[in-house]
Amino acid sequence: MTTERESKAADQQASYAARGREFEKLSGDDLTARWRLAFAAVADQPLEPTTEGLEADLASEFALRGIERPWHRVRGALERFMRNRKV
Repeated sequence: MTTERESKAADQQASYAARGREFEKLSGDDLTARWRLAFAAVADQPLEPTTEGLEADLASEFALRGIERPWHRVRGALERFMRNRKV
């Protein structure tokens, strides 16, 4: 059974792929660096559609490559995200 979150992620990946996979040519290191910056922006402003969309596209590129996002590299930002989502 697919959860709502999994369904949303699949829809986002399909949308990102249909728009041409802007980040497909990035190396793994460059993809990680761009995602870390995007996630930090989302953590600071979790309801900002522009930053949320960029992070979602980068997350989709990870998923399409079959790679987990390196959550261990954004622990501080993840804590900020959780705090700011409660506000």
